[in-house]
Amino acid sequence: MIFGIDAGNHSVKVVNKNGAFSFTSDIGEWRERNLITVYGADDMDFEYNGRKGFAGTLARFESEFSGSIKGDTKANEDAKLRVLLAVHQYSKDVDNAIVVGQPISKHTDIEKTAIKNMLIGEHTMTVNGETKTFKINRVEVGAECASVGMLEPTPGHFHIVDLGGGTLNWATCYFDGEFVRKIDRDSDTELFGMDTVKQADISAMARLLISKTQSKWSKDNPVRVIGGVADKLAEALQSHYVQAVPYEPVINDVRVSPTFGSAAAFFAIAKGVYGEQRG
Repeated sequence: MIFGIDAGNHSVKVVNKNGAFSFTSDIGEWRERNLITVYGADDMDFEYNGRKGFAGTLARFESEFSGSIKGDTKANEDAKLRVLLAVHQYSKDVDNAIVVGQPISKHTDIEKTAIKNMLIGEHTMTVNGETKTFKINRVEVGAECASVGMLEPTPGHFHIVDLGGGTLNWATCYFDGEFVRKIDRDSDTELFGMDTVKQADISAMARLLISKTQSKWSKDNPVRVIGGVADKLAEALQSHYVQAVPYEPVINDVRVSPTFGSAAAFFAIAKGVYGEQRG
């Protein structure tokens, strides 16, 4: 099966031929429980490579040291576990090919190679008592936020903004009618997000983004806003970027939440690279 997986710090977003799915990103330590409670559909009690743990809502409520490793790279063990949990939960195939994401500021060959090396291979994982052995045969690493530019591009310069749990990414693209070009000079990553600050003031975050981009972006250019707080962030950005709007990607002919922006783009890349017939 082919996937687009956005292993975010707040939630993991998964897109495949069956639709769009998500689960809470938290990972925590395992322990014996006397009181067994169901906290949500993504409660996960897992074991992988001799490590036992809780993930999803179960980790959030029952692990004393739960959370997610945040920062400007997904080349870490937490991100690896989140991707493997996604494949375990949403693939029925042994062989899988995936596209995952990396923040713009660390979308480098070294970091992309590290992500590929940690994911490619055969994996055996048990989740909620169900053991699966599966292979990840191919991995490509897309740029978070910027990859959304390939979906329904608009002519000329346009921008994408993604405020996530641990990072704020913004990207500039140019569409000449045939090709979408990602412009590195006018794209970047800030190391803060909704889950990393004491007070998640979206208006203040929007003001910071405007201050960093106003000398490079035209205030009349289209700005697509994705992520879980896309509606509020777009509204705050409209004070300067009048065409800032939440972007709802199309998955299986249906528009879905802006939360799935990057995952939808990664799935589109996966279909292009691996072939739609693999599904």
